[in-house]
Amino acid sequence: MTGWNTLFKKEVLRFWKVAFQTVLAPVITALLYLMIFSHVLDGKVEPYPGIGYAAFLVPGLIMMTVLQNAFANSSSSLIQSKITGNIIFVLLPPLSHLEFLSAYVLASVVRGLVVGLGVLVVTVFFVGLHIEHPLLGCWCMLLWGLRFWGPWRCCGHLG
Repeated sequence: MTGWNTLFKKEVLRFWKVAFQTVLAPVITALLYLMIFSHVLDGKVEPYPGIGYAAFLVPGLIMMTVLQNAFANSSSSLIQSKITGNIIFVLLPPLSHLEFLSAYVLASVVRGLVVGLGVLVVTVFFVGLHIEHPLLGCWCMLLWGLRFWGPWRCCGHLG
């Protein structure tokens, strides 16, 4: 598990080193999206009786950022490693395919969850949210981060 742990830490540190681009920028983008669309449509659209458009929009924004960032983390890492020629250093150690894949998947999910929780924390200040089932929401974010992880489909085409 030393190789798996090293690869996982490498991937997590890769996106933390540029946290302004990988974490803060998507949070700001989601906040701008919320502010623009809630300003334009809040008084005109009521999705459900008693629920404002902004409160309706926030869970979708959170899930969208989780999906986008989970996919972007792994795909950009693999493509960047292949283009720069250092993917050989990742493929050379005696890691099984399961260890290799799970390290990339979990690091991607970590980035997706961090950005999703960042969007939640920031949007709570702008929208009065009442979260009925927070654990179910976290569970759904985890599952959707795993489901739409791109290299599940292309992990055999790295070399």
